[in-house]
Amino acid sequence: MGSILIGKIGDDMFRRFILDVIESNYKKLLKQLIVSKEDYSSYTFILSSADSDQVLLHYPGVNGAFSMQDINFAALKRSKIFREFNS
Repeated sequence: MGSILIGKIGDDMFRRFILDVIESNYKKLLKQLIVSKEDYSSYTFILSSADSDQVLLHYPGVNGAFSMQDINFAALKRSKIFREFNS
């Protein structure tokens, strides 16, 4: 079964890390990935210590700008399963 990844990342310091991880595991997934020059990649940092609850620092970045216009519906035409992840 083939898989595709439809998403958007920023043209920032996280871009190279994200692309390296995807390229080293499954290069084909990069076909539908958009690199945006208008915004930064989304991230969440988790701060954890033994004596307190976890603290999450989140920046929505391009996730907040991802829209229906970013989806190549022709690429989904033969899909049997579709899974949407929302941060």
